[in-house]
Amino acid sequence: MPLTTAVLAVPADGVQLHLKILGRTLEHFGVQMYKQRPAAIAELVANCWDAGARNVQISLPDPTAVSNPTAQIVILDDGCGMSANTVQDAYLVLGKNRREDPTLGGVEIDGRRIMGRKGIGKLAGFGIADEMEVRTWRESTGTKFVLNLDELLIADTEVKDVPIAGQKFVPSASDGPAGTQVTLRGLRHKTPLSPHDLRRSLARRFSRLVQGEMTIRVDDKDLPDPVADYEVIHRHPDAFPQSLAEDELPSGQKVNFGYAYTQKTIKESEMAGFAILVHGKTAQAPPFFFRIENTASGH
Repeated sequence: MPLTTAVLAVPADGVQLHLKILGRTLEHFGVQMYKQRPAAIAELVANCWDAGARNVQISLPDPTAVSNPTAQIVILDDGCGMSANTVQDAYLVLGKNRREDPTLGGVEIDGRRIMGRKGIGKLAGFGIADEMEVRTWRESTGTKFVLNLDELLIADTEVKDVPIAGQKFVPSASDGPAGTQVTLRGLRHKTPLSPHDLRRSLARRFSRLVQGEMTIRVDDKDLPDPVADYEVIHRHPDAFPQSLAEDELPSGQKVNFGYAYTQKTIKESEMAGFAILVHGKTAQAPPFFFRIENTASGH
């Protein structure tokens, strides 16, 4: 039985989209995999990279109003955007491997090696929010729609075909020629998310990988050097994290790596230990200490 089907009808006053869901797909690959806010936001930022974005803006809710029902997190990029057909045939197809689909760019897009692999990163927002509004545009035409988790969750043995009412809109001059905005509402965490901590977490995941190609800003501030705030007593290589060392495995494949030691203990769990990245995307998030695994959030 296929996981998704693509059916598109375009009435005069809107865009009718459909998402077919099998079992507890959204719960397993969205809610359960991305419970940590930095990890969920990082997954959405990876989608911005895959869209060819040069700039990503992340806006967090006011710390004093994070528990307010109107609080929201916004991720805005200036990537290629999506047409209504792309939304239906690609975005709303869960598990579509873009590496094997030349119509989606294959392994590289504009010289960038894509980070996404299994077509489930778009669900990351459901790990920390109950609702995702997607607003995307290209070539002077925009499409927007809302995905609500409560309306999409179903039992293990069920299959549900969910109609999604999309709307067309005309992008404004401030939107730029193309882009996508994802707005997360119904936030589950009622404690404030520190912009400073989020910048440092994203810096560890992205700063070296996207340097010179994509700028990421949180509440209008750039990401820092991920180790700049610490008294580093040794780095390997000397220019880490701006550059990495390389080693060849017995199989002939190559691994790039780098590390730094600090004078004092690093108290933040997300900054301590080792992060493992595959094709530029986090495969194992800190804390990770050799063979002792403290969390499964990075799997």
